[in-house]
Amino acid sequence: MTTHAKFLTFGIHCGRICVTMLFFLSCLEAMSVGSPSAASWMHKGLIQPCLHRFSLRAGIEEDFVHDARLFQSSSRRVDLYTKWCHGIGLTFSFLQRFDVYGVGSYSQIESHWRFPNGPAIERIEIKTDWAPNWSLGARGTLLEWNCVLLGMGTKWSTYQSSFERWQVDGSSFDVALGKLRQVEWQATSDLSFQIDYLAPYVGIKYDCLITHLDPGLGKQEGLVSEKFKKRGHTGLYIGCTFSKGSFAFLNLEARFIDEEAWSLAFDLCF
Repeated sequence: MTTHAKFLTFGIHCGRICVTMLFFLSCLEAMSVGSPSAASWMHKGLIQPCLHRFSLRAGIEEDFVHDARLFQSSSRRVDLYTKWCHGIGLTFSFLQRFDVYGVGSYSQIESHWRFPNGPAIERIEIKTDWAPNWSLGARGTLLEWNCVLLGMGTKWSTYQSSFERWQVDGSSFDVALGKLRQVEWQATSDLSFQIDYLAPYVGIKYDCLITHLDPGLGKQEGLVSEKFKKRGHTGLYIGCTFSKGSFAFLNLEARFIDEEAWSLAFDLCF
C-alpha cells in the first residue's frame, strides 16, 4: 500500500470515529473515571508505536452529572445538583501499564434546595457562570491475566465560579463577589475484559466532594452561606472502550449509586 493510500485509509477511519463521537455528544450532556485498559491496549500511535516506554495521548471529554446526591450542612437533602463539563485532556503513559493525566474543562453547576426560615420553607435556586474546572489523576494496571485486567486509580478536581443567578422563591438577589467552590477526590478499583475491538469494564469508587457557596454581597440581604457534602461516598461505574488498539479510542461510561452521571471521551495516541 502506498503512503498516499495509507493516509487516505487513516482519514476514512478518523472520519468514521468523528461521526460516531459527534452522534454520542448530541445524546449526552463531575468527574469521570476513565478506561482502565487504555494504557495496555494502545500499541500503535500516530507518530510512534506505543510499545515504547513512554507515549502521549490527547483528547476531549464530555461529562454530565445529572444528580450528585448531596446533603446540606443542616443534613437536609439537596433537591438538584447538576454539572456540565466540556474538557480537553492530556495523558502520559508509562510502560504500557500506568497513566498520569490532566483534564482542563469549562463547567457549569445548577442547584436547587429548600431552606427553613422560621415557620416557612424557602426554595433556593442557583446557577453558576461557565468557569474552568481542573483535574489531575493517575491509574494503572496492577494485574493482567489473559484478556482480564485489574486496575486502580485516583483523581482530584477543583472548580470555582461566580454566580449567574441566585433566586429565593423566584426572587433574584444581587450576589456580586459571590463564589461557588468545589473540591472532589476519588479512588477507584476496576476489572476490564478485552474482546476484539471492545473493552467493557466495571468498578467501584470512593468519592469525596465538598461544595462551598458564598453569596457575597447577598449576605447584606439576608442570604447565608451553604456547604454541601455527599450523602454516600461509595459508588459503582460501568463503561466500554472501543478501539482497534491503534491511533485512537472512544470511551463511554456511566456512574451510579452515589451519583447519576455519564461521560464520553475520545483520545488520539501519538
